[in-house]
Amino acid sequence: KLLNFIYTQMTECALEEKFKRASVLRDCWTEIQKFQDFHEAQRVEFSDKKLQFDVVSFHVSERQLTLAVYMIRQGLLIGGKSQHAELIEEQDLAELKNDMLIKYYELQKFDIPTTIIVEDPGINRDLLRDWWWNQHKTVIEIKEYAKKFDALFEMVKKYAEEKSKLKSYMIDKQHKASEELQTVLKLELRPSFVECYDIVTGK
Repeated sequence: KLLNFIYTQMTECALEEKFKRASVLRDCWTEIQKFQDFHEAQRVEFSDKKLQFDVVSFHVSERQLTLAVYMIRQGLLIGGKSQHAELIEEQDLAELKNDMLIKYYELQKFDIPTTIIVEDPGINRDLLRDWWWNQHKTVIEIKEYAKKFDALFEMVKKYAEEKSKLKSYMIDKQHKASEELQTVLKLELRPSFVECYDIVTGK
């Protein structure tokens, strides 16, 4: 019913030439449809409303490592989060992945999972379990990849890749803007950051 309602609204907006609104509704319809397809593919796992687990994936690009986490709470996919770390030459990638995962969960104070599903063989399960116990005083179950999670891992991998591309785009955009600022202001060095002052609010 929700998909039909959104589709009707999208069509009406297009007929009224409200193309920007129609585009937003189209994207919304697409995401809901993807989730419904995914939910159907994972109906066995999601039939248990007590499920509280995270699905973890990494994406490695030339300049950075991206961690992506999909969160399932009470049998529902409630969203995703991501973090990035710059890759340094000769840095141990497995060690960086473990550090990123622990730092991610250090920031999660509420609604923590009871299970983490991770595909990467480089994750030190024992290290993560020990840290989890010291941090939360609870036991965390760490499951490895299984075929029944194919659809979910495909989604979180794509999410990690898209977040990595977006981060690279933003870095390139900021670099270009700082170079233009250097040229306009005739600075010897390219500024690494810019502080702004709002004359209206005084902040």
